[in-house]
Amino acid sequence: MNSQTNSENGNCLGWTATDESGVLSPYKFTRRYCVKIPEGYPLASAAPLLCAGITVYAPMIRHKMNQAGKSLGVIGLGGLGHLAVKFGKAFGLNLTVFSTSLSKKEEALSLLGADNFVVSSNQEKMTALAKSLDFIIDTASGDHPVDSYMSLLKTAGVLVLVGVPRLKRSGKSCRLRWMNYLSPSVKRSDFSEEEDDLIIRLHNLIGNRWSLIAGRVPGRTDNQVKNHWNSHLSKKLGVGSKRGKTKTKTYSDSKRAKNNFCIPSSESNSELQPLPNSDSNSNISGDHEAAATIDGFDEEMMNIQNHIGSKSEVGFCGMSEATMMSNDYSFWFHNDDLNPYSPYLSDPTLDDYYPFQFDNL
Repeated sequence: MNSQTNSENGNCLGWTATDESGVLSPYKFTRRYCVKIPEGYPLASAAPLLCAGITVYAPMIRHKMNQAGKSLGVIGLGGLGHLAVKFGKAFGLNLTVFSTSLSKKEEALSLLGADNFVVSSNQEKMTALAKSLDFIIDTASGDHPVDSYMSLLKTAGVLVLVGVPRLKRSGKSCRLRWMNYLSPSVKRSDFSEEEDDLIIRLHNLIGNRWSLIAGRVPGRTDNQVKNHWNSHLSKKLGVGSKRGKTKTKTYSDSKRAKNNFCIPSSESNSELQPLPNSDSNSNISGDHEAAATIDGFDEEMMNIQNHIGSKSEVGFCGMSEATMMSNDYSFWFHNDDLNPYSPYLSDPTLDDYYPFQFDNL
């Protein structure tokens, strides 16, 4: 991160400045923040592409999407998608545009010069493109699954996400959600009876702690468990829901005998015995008076309760809430992701520099 472009005392020239505007003659800049325009080069071709341009150009350069002859898929044809297609063609890539609307086909092929256009809902064409792409850059802004696109990548292919989901989630939550889509350890199959039984028993003990429950169901994320509970298990058990929050139904002794598959028994489920409710902190689920002692599970839950309280939001991945609350996931990403004006984009002495003619756009 550099000190000039991220200065806390910096001014935004051109909007509210009274002494200097965005239009000026001589001005002193640090060399690393400048791009020299060759003498005689058309200024129209050298005009900056600003936010949309750097949003797609930076990751394309960083992930080596400038190799002529390689194949690139661009998901979405909005502002980012337009420029991704232009950059891709300037780099000499074989380019396929994916869109949910057939109305974008003429624009993609005739105006922008894409080599192929596919409506993502056309399963026949999607299947035909299996393992055909070296790169995919996803510019779509909606919260959408990427499963169907992963099968289009060649071995060691690269998928880059630059769109911003509309849902109100933090950046960390979105990254973890995408990781769940990409992880080969996440199960895609229907829930088994054994998984249903375990989820029901855990929910009866600890309530709507989906990430904690998912941590005990191998291969399942908290979103999968939560959705399965709300759409299937809660209806199966006759459990009500209010304002998006489920509330475990209280079973009488007679119903316990009838529904013993969902209540921990001393014989088959000795590992799920409740803890004594010795103090107020024992009520860690909000709606339950006991915690589960499953291989130290109760201790983990108590630690979480002490840190984030009983009404905390659940996570978006199959990790425990304690892990999500205590770790910084920024190490997964290149530091320059936080600085779109990284000097390597303009300095020809750096390895990642790629000289190409902007008048090809």
